[in-house]
Amino acid sequence: MKKEQIISQYCEHKKTLRAIGREFNVCHETIKRNLLLWGVELRSSWSRKKIETKCSYCQKPITRFPSTSSNRNFCCHECYYSWMVGNTTGENSINWKGGITAISSNNLKTPEFRALKEIVLQRFPFCVMCGDDNYRHVHHIKTRREFPELAFEETNLITLCRSCHSRIKGKEKAWEAYLTRIVCKGEELRENLKAGSAHGNPQASLSNVISLVDRKLQRLTVEDTQANKTDTRIAPERDEIVRACSKE
Repeated sequence: MKKEQIISQYCEHKKTLRAIGREFNVCHETIKRNLLLWGVELRSSWSRKKIETKCSYCQKPITRFPSTSSNRNFCCHECYYSWMVGNTTGENSINWKGGITAISSNNLKTPEFRALKEIVLQRFPFCVMCGDDNYRHVHHIKTRREFPELAFEETNLITLCRSCHSRIKGKEKAWEAYLTRIVCKGEELRENLKAGSAHGNPQASLSNVISLVDRKLQRLTVEDTQANKTDTRIAPERDEIVRACSKE
């Protein structure tokens, strides 16, 4: 290595130690050690010279090192917090979505909504999408942001499990018609059951179903021993089918 070339590259051409090392095919530490032995003052890797700038809030002139300077500089903590309050909250926030809804999340923690939630969970005890009955949530079919007047409307609420509730988040519009149809079908079924009860037709409870099945079994097993009653345990077509198959 030639001393004059290395010093020229470093002092006059302002090349870095690594660039000079690649040029001479040696390690940059070797170049550094030789420059120190030759009495050359090494350049600092960062500048200690401060630059003039202004406070982003009060416009007061301040000085900063280049390494600590940025697009926004503040002269004190008070200016920083004041700037944050005025520029990162409300409409100036990057998360601004048009303002607080008329029905906030705090309104859903009231005793009135909790009572309404219990009614909805009784009407739809399972998730209407997957049938799961664990971690049940009450979902607003029409969002509270667009329809705040329907936030406490019973027909606008339906049961979803935690997984399905998170899955349709942000896609409420796509699921609105499907969930509304389920609510309408449920209301129609309840009206039919009420109409049947009003006309003397009992609702299809478990005891009514068991009683009906018992009566049918009694008739089919011929427990009534009347003389002229035919045996209905075997359908009359069965013998014909057996004879037809045996001939083949």
